Amino acid sequence: MRTEDNWTETALLVADGGGDLEEAAYSDWEPVRFAAAGRADLPDEQVRTLASDPSPSVRAAVAARPDLDPDLLDQLAVDEEPCVLRVLAARPNLPGDARARLSRSLDAGVLRALGETRAADLLESMPAPPLRTARRRLFGR
Repeated sequence: MRTEDNWTETALLVADGGGDLEEAAYSDWEPVRFAAAGRADLPDEQVRTLASDPSPSVRAAVAARPDLDPDLLDQLAVDEEPCVLRVLAARPNLPGDARARLSRSLDAGVLRALGETRAADLLESMPAPPLRTARRRLFGR
């Protein structure tokens, strides 16, 4: 598999269940790693590697895995990218501690996925997205 030459062919091959998964997990091409992250037959070592991928899309694909290890779930629950947190929040088997952590999110999509519609509505009614820094830290208190 030559990911550096033709990412589209490689990504589609991996997404369709073919290709070399280990090579795909370490590809320079984000779409190839994204396709690998969604594969049920991806070895645990590569799943752990992709959980720390620089791409939020790849980490979100890992977060969507039904076989997600509890330690990786905890790692992803503190991710700073809302797209990763939204995927986690939509999981039906979300542990209570991860749910509590996600419920403090300032992202309406995360809150909506958790079923916190009133809080999500409040955030969406704000004319600008809320600052992600607590007021105390802004004013040194």
